Amino acid sequence: MEMIERKAPKFIEFTDGECVEGVLIALESFEKKDEKTGQKKKIVRFVMAEGDIHDDKFLPTGDRLCFLGTAQLIQDLSLADKGHYIQVRYEGKDNNVTKNGNAMKRFKVFVSRELVPGPGGAPCVDSTIIGDDDLPF
Repeated sequence: MEMIERKAPKFIEFTDGECVEGVLIALESFEKKDEKTGQKKKIVRFVMAEGDIHDDKFLPTGDRLCFLGTAQLIQDLSLADKGHYIQVRYEGKDNNVTKNGNAMKRFKVFVSRELVPGPGGAPCVDSTIIGDDDLPF
């Protein structure tokens, strides 16, 4: 049996025009203490598998990446998108819309119409299960 090292997903902090793409494999929810208020708030993290599409099948490279959910990303991506090929492009900040002194981050999000099959033909999803109660909306 061949073993490969499993590394933590690469954390993406988007810069203007940056685009990431791959198969959405997990949505994770956790609590983080707000540094300004000291209150806990729910955070959503999206995890993607990187890879290429060949003959309509997803061939993962073994690399994963993740990024935190913003108000827009949480609206645009959902649990139903797990196993779909997605592209997320950061468009920049909109200084006309602010909350707590922070400008709103704008994204373009594209999702494949159908689940993406992996090399063996099975959909590319993992067993991570979170419920609606875990999401902050």
